[in-house]
Amino acid sequence: MELPSNARMASLGVAALYVASMVVNVVVNTGSVPASNVQLSSTHPVYLLPSGYAFSIWSIIYLLIGAVVVMQALPSNVNDPSAPGSQLCATLRPWLSLALITNGAWLYLFSYQLFWAAFIDIVLYLAALIVLVKSINIDIAAEIGEPLYKQRLLAHAAFASNAAWVSVATCLQFQINLMEEGYYPSADLSVGLIVLVGGLAATRAFAKADLVWALVAAWALAAIVHNQRPESSWGCLDDVCASCDAAKQRICTNERAVPLGWSLACPADSAGTCVVAKSTTVTVACEVWIGLVAASFVAGVIRGLLSKRRKAAGDDAEYARAE
Repeated sequence: MELPSNARMASLGVAALYVASMVVNVVVNTGSVPASNVQLSSTHPVYLLPSGYAFSIWSIIYLLIGAVVVMQALPSNVNDPSAPGSQLCATLRPWLSLALITNGAWLYLFSYQLFWAAFIDIVLYLAALIVLVKSINIDIAAEIGEPLYKQRLLAHAAFASNAAWVSVATCLQFQINLMEEGYYPSADLSVGLIVLVGGLAATRAFAKADLVWALVAAWALAAIVHNQRPESSWGCLDDVCASCDAAKQRICTNERAVPLGWSLACPADSAGTCVVAKSTTVTVACEVWIGLVAASFVAGVIRGLLSKRRKAAGDDAEYARAE
């Protein structure tokens, strides 16, 4: 059990890490690094790359995490170590700190094209988020009205949304790394990774009625589909060569065949030329898993409500016996 003074210092430390993470985001996204995420994504057109609009989900994720940072610093969650809210926050703080640190580190590692270090970092980031979700361990439909339900739901929304997105980002990072090593990840490999992402989301949706994880996973999968439309600029030299001109990247200067290298492609007239074929297989896989995740959530809500009803009936029976 944390002493109040230790809890206060820990809560301030988490708040400081959150502020530092926001500063790192601003620095990275204002061009103060060798290459931006957008530029690196454009030159690595892998099948698991979501369309650009999907990354706006980060504003919601950071807002939710900010709300949790405020919650864990409230006097009611600091001054009384025996209070359930204080115990919940004490459990979350170490893993939230690790998540914030690895988040900020990944932004720099990726921007400086230290891709394998970035991959190790993002795996640690995802692991911290999964521990946070499991620590909260809320069954959204079955536990309505339980003690600390609102606080746990807020924390869950923050970390489940983050984990769902980072599960996709981890697979995306792996594909980018393969490109850097000279192997273009096939549509077949991409489908396998989609099964992992979708299967994890469907499991969460059924087992915990996890609407947050389900929605974010579906959002990411839909954005992958968006990039595979015939009219999409994904895999086209216009975007690739513009990104090569804007930022120095290894993949832009090597002489491998496209799409593993761009030095021989970009000096030529690239207007309207697309060099990576769109994949109907990837599109169908994403759409199937969006449907499966939705169905799993509906089944999970039914499971949770039935569980809540059984629990209520059991409590009533126990009360009647006590009478």
